[in-house]
Amino acid sequence: MSGNPRQKKKLLNIARLLLRYSDEEHPLSAAKIAQLLSREGIHCERKSIYRDIKTLVEFGFDIIKTRVPEPGFFLAGRLLEEAQVRLLSDMLRSAKTLSRKKTDDLIGRMKELLSVYQAETIDCGTIGIHLYKSTNEEIFYSIDRIERAIRNRRQISLAYTGRTIRGGFLQQSKVENIRVSPYALMWTEQKYFLVGSAEEGRRLLQLPLDQVKRVQVLERLAHPFCKVYTGCGSFLLYDGCGETLNAINPETQWIQLRCENRMIERVWDRFGSSVPMHADGPEHCIIRVQSPIGDELLRWVLSFGAGIEIKAPRSLRKRMRDQIHLLEQLYQDGYS
Repeated sequence: MSGNPRQKKKLLNIARLLLRYSDEEHPLSAAKIAQLLSREGIHCERKSIYRDIKTLVEFGFDIIKTRVPEPGFFLAGRLLEEAQVRLLSDMLRSAKTLSRKKTDDLIGRMKELLSVYQAETIDCGTIGIHLYKSTNEEIFYSIDRIERAIRNRRQISLAYTGRTIRGGFLQQSKVENIRVSPYALMWTEQKYFLVGSAEEGRRLLQLPLDQVKRVQVLERLAHPFCKVYTGCGSFLLYDGCGETLNAINPETQWIQLRCENRMIERVWDRFGSSVPMHADGPEHCIIRVQSPIGDELLRWVLSFGAGIEIKAPRSLRKRMRDQIHLLEQLYQDGYS
């Protein structure tokens, strides 16, 4: 009977068995499913399993009947495929904001979407060096409360722990309890940053979220972003611009860069592939793009050596020259 509670339990258990113990390389025969069900205290005939699988297919389960590598059934369609779980797992492992405990927990949850055989391969074949992982276990609670405060335009209170170098080691400095008007959570350099204004609403803050704890949503209304940064009526994320943290920098100008042709992919990664450009000889091109011109841009250009040159504006070119001069002085003498 379709309304029989035991039959409903049987259907759910078959779906669970196919999810956890079947894939294209490991099909489950009706006899094997019956054997696994018996361990759960559910005894049935093999013929009834064929009817149950047909019911699950009619309901929407992507169950495939196969004879290779052996006769049986396997669940083909999943919420996430093996390659997708692998990709997301590697991204989580490199995320500095997440603690190792939270990282392992999230990866474990995603593995539940795969068969046990597929899940075993997720940790194999990928080499990664994790130089830093957060020890902040409150990260998910902080994200939830900050997002809620942003939606409702409310201020938040939080405890921010700064860091300093003492005796050659990274140490925590004094914990500050501050009130912030939050505008956005931004992801860059494998970390979350909270972008907001200090309680007086006069300056923007960029706080690494792994150094933020005890977030509480307050009843007090947040300071409007337009009163903190008069260059824009609301906080916007710039599409196609890799300089996320400097997107709120009011010092934005048109810049001209001379690039070796081999660097064009790096330029597109940062500014998008629609930037105006023209050839400058057989091996170089000139691009013109509007960008914040903070120190982060100078560091980005320096990272390519002679591959990218700032041509304009003259003031930015001078800043780069001064930066290079400081580096030259730093490396003039031998290491002592």
